[in-house]
Amino acid sequence: MLQVSLIYNMGSSTFSSCLQRDSKAECTGLSKENEFTTVYIANGQPEAQIIRGRLEIEGIPTMLRYESAGLVYGLTLDGLGQVEIQVPSSLAQKAREILTT
Repeated sequence: MLQVSLIYNMGSSTFSSCLQRDSKAECTGLSKENEFTTVYIANGQPEAQIIRGRLEIEGIPTMLRYESAGLVYGLTLDGLGQVEIQVPSSLAQKAREILTT
C-alpha cells in the first residue's frame, strides 16, 4: 500500500513530503525526531481541509494522511474516504484544545 502525505505551513514557510510504503515512511524536510500524532479523523477531504486551515492559522503545522483511492474515487464508504489530521506530537495537546473550542 502506498500513501503520500504533504505538510505545508505558510506561517513558518515549511514544506515537506512523506512517502509511506507499508509501515515505513520516508520524509523530506523533517528531522527524524519529529513524530506526528493524529488529532482528528475527518470524513473526507473538504472537512479535513477546514480542520487543517484552523490549525495552521494557529501556527500548528499539519499533515494529512489518507488512502489515495478515497480521493481518486471520491468515496467516503467504510472509512475509505477518512483523512487523519496529524500534527507534531509536541503540539498535539494544543491542537486538540483548539479543535474543542
